[in-house]
Amino acid sequence: MKQITILLILLFSSVSLLSQSIVSSSKTWSNLLFHYPGFTFTTEYIRVTDDTVIGSVQYKRVEISTDPEQSVWSFYGYARETVDKKVFYRQNAQQSEKLLYDLNASNGDSLMVWSLLDYQTNRFDSVMYHVTSTDSVMIGGNYRKQLHLSISRGSSFLEVGQWVDSLGCLSAGMLHNSTGLVGGDSFTLLCFLENSEVKYHLQGYSSCYIVTSTGENISLASRLKICPNPLTTKSIIEVPFDLQNHSLSLDVFKVSSERVYHMDFKGSAVLNHDSFKQGSYVITIRDQGELLFRGKLIVI
Repeated sequence: MKQITILLILLFSSVSLLSQSIVSSSKTWSNLLFHYPGFTFTTEYIRVTDDTVIGSVQYKRVEISTDPEQSVWSFYGYARETVDKKVFYRQNAQQSEKLLYDLNASNGDSLMVWSLLDYQTNRFDSVMYHVTSTDSVMIGGNYRKQLHLSISRGSSFLEVGQWVDSLGCLSAGMLHNSTGLVGGDSFTLLCFLENSEVKYHLQGYSSCYIVTSTGENISLASRLKICPNPLTTKSIIEVPFDLQNHSLSLDVFKVSSERVYHMDFKGSAVLNHDSFKQGSYVITIRDQGELLFRGKLIVI
């Protein structure tokens, strides 16, 4: 009996999930920001540092850095996490705090939460998420609890993102718990670090910092057509005239960075609905390895 008990304890330990706080000074997030309508990219690093008391509530100071060496950090608000794993954020001591996450949510729960869209203009977006399933995902050698989040589409649900315990939003980082608005700025989690060690690195990028570019390739975002998007039966991708004869490669990824589709094409490509499950994806187009385009694809 004693041997059986020991075996059960060892088995439980091997499959247990890593559970830590998101609001911790040991963590750093690197986010890629796509700016619309300028079609430019910038990178931000987010971290939390010193304890701060506002009223009688303890927060941690949130800071941002936009240089690759992270040599200069600026104030970016306050965040706190409760014992029941709710994460709140406020830009200053006068602003009411906003709920970003509830990581104790269960399958079937509905959550009204907020996402920071623009710090400078005090712009947030509220969204009603429905937890449609829970499982675990490997991050940095450990399994962590994952919530699959969907929005309501009439009588059905469309999965649009995932929350991961101790990391935040797998597709958009910590403060941006959604990837952004269609036709507006968008956010992508490039890297997640714990104790300065990279635990998550988005596939397809060699660095945790992307240099802003306004060259011809970046402007492809304004000239490439994906119609329709969302994908319902089939969508046609057309590249501009100057790239019609180039041999291009197209990849479609889940937001967890797992590639689910690949094709090589010239001029135009067709994506069929039957090739994908319902949900939100990331699509990339490359010319001989050089990234030309990265954007969202919604399948309904």
